[in-house]
Amino acid sequence: MDISTNQGVVALHIVTALHIVIASLQSRLLDHLSPEERLYLLEDVFKKTRWIHVQRFCLSRMSADHWEVLLKRYPLKFLRTCLFWPWQRFFLDSINKVWDRLPKENFTCLLHIIICQKVLERLEDFDYVNLLREFWYRSPEHLKQYVERTDIFKIMMKIIKNGFRTHPENVPGNFFLHDSKFFNNADICDRIIRTIVKVQ
Repeated sequence: MDISTNQGVVALHIVTALHIVIASLQSRLLDHLSPEERLYLLEDVFKKTRWIHVQRFCLSRMSADHWEVLLKRYPLKFLRTCLFWPWQRFFLDSINKVWDRLPKENFTCLLHIIICQKVLERLEDFDYVNLLREFWYRSPEHLKQYVERTDIFKIMMKIIKNGFRTHPENVPGNFFLHDSKFFNNADICDRIIRTIVKVQ
């Protein structure tokens, strides 16, 4: 067994055991693996991690064709990654490819990420209000009907209709669905989403 194969076996065992040293993943280790081993390693790490920055790294080392495979296998995990800088420009095109296989609960999770972790946080790395509008307008009717029965619907419709430029101190209390304190709301939302993503 040569050194590169040996490294590949070690890397696969590391991933399987989930004792990933991220620095090793981003080192030259991937360069010493065969294309098949590299793809297996990247997909396995993408599947098992909840860390957005690690998922982005894995995607950055894959072809667009393999992105499609991951999008179809793990739609929430892939789309969640696309809601974080600098991948937002891929979100709407990606969602258009999986409307037919996106569970209604995952659709609601994506709305929570956009509203609780982006819009209410007033992040300025992307136009999240416009992204929310486009996402909603493109959504299939059965997903819209499901969301109409959830607690996020009225908040979302106000943001879609009026935009959102409110200072955090002036946000209506009912907009914070996870905690009444502004600074806890996004963190709790993220923890809930990570738990859901973990089982996908």
